[in-house]
Amino acid sequence: MSTRHHEAALAALAAGISVVPPKIDGSKALMYEWKEYQERLPFEAEIDGWYEDPFCTGIGAITGAVSRGLECIDFDTKESWLAFKQAAKDTGMWDLVLRVGNGYAE
Repeated sequence: MSTRHHEAALAALAAGISVVPPKIDGSKALMYEWKEYQERLPFEAEIDGWYEDPFCTGIGAITGAVSRGLECIDFDTKESWLAFKQAAKDTGMWDLVLRVGNGYAE
């Protein structure tokens, strides 16, 4: 059975991004040991197997060299995001933040 998370994980793989699903306990922890996926991309069959579980409803991206240099900035609170935006504006980096956000932001 294919889900939107399964399809998104396959699309990430096609784009050269190493992915591992998060645990189903609501945490951000990854379901599988991620160190291996810092060195190699998962196989499509692995992704298919992971997402056979109907409770597997997320995607964790492994950043760095394995994912073509992918970088991520994560904010756990709205307040920290707003403080980052203000600091970027105060230091003349706001245009860069906008360019990065145009790549992907959630």
